[in-house]
Amino acid sequence: MTFGSPLYRYDTVGSTQDVARDLARAGEPPGTVVTAQAQRTGRGRRGKTWQFPRGANVCLTTIGPAVPLESAWQIALLAGLAAAEGVRDAAPEAAVKVRFPNDVFLAGGKLGGILVETLPAGAVGFVIPLIGVGINVKADVPLPLEIARSAVSLEAGVGRVVEVRTVEAAVLKRLGARWEEWENDGFAATATAWKRLADPDALRTFIVADKPLPCRVLEIAPGGEVTLEARGGERHQILASQILFGDD
Repeated sequence: MTFGSPLYRYDTVGSTQDVARDLARAGEPPGTVVTAQAQRTGRGRRGKTWQFPRGANVCLTTIGPAVPLESAWQIALLAGLAAAEGVRDAAPEAAVKVRFPNDVFLAGGKLGGILVETLPAGAVGFVIPLIGVGINVKADVPLPLEIARSAVSLEAGVGRVVEVRTVEAAVLKRLGARWEEWENDGFAATATAWKRLADPDALRTFIVADKPLPCRVLEIAPGGEVTLEARGGERHQILASQILFGDD
């Protein structure tokens, strides 16, 4: 699978997700990529605003091939894995880690993340994933104040110049390779590779029994069962497709 053709580059858009959605509805094929130097209404998961300095980040959305609705949750992990591996390819000294489901971390700070949205495909029971990727790259421009304490740029993490388009190309290449592996070998291969890059001590706040509970992820089964461990050692199992997060 090749991601990056056709390629639409914009200076400023409302959101690359929205542009890609319109292109997909107009019939653009899987692999189409939309990039932007800046966004006016960029967003992350759960409707959070996503802002970044102009030209300082990888900012793209790509249209994926149609997938069965019951498998769509797997794309978030696949894309997060590919993003982390792409960063490592572009800057091998970057000791990147992933946090469930698809946050990319470097030196304890959030380097990037993934937003996967879907729209109905032509076939019943299938959806088209829109995979948004954001990665902080340049260190010579300040991050927005609301994220500066928790975020990190790749250049700051590795102490040298890294080009945005180098990271972009590496991420898209890894995304294509991981997609082919997922199609050919199933999610078990993705989960195994994801776990190798996962920070075993990373905590997320999950909503368990209607209450926020900080947990780390122990296992992700191919069927979607996620095993969590709370700080006190108690374990919980929930379905990935039904996970809700707290504010972290």
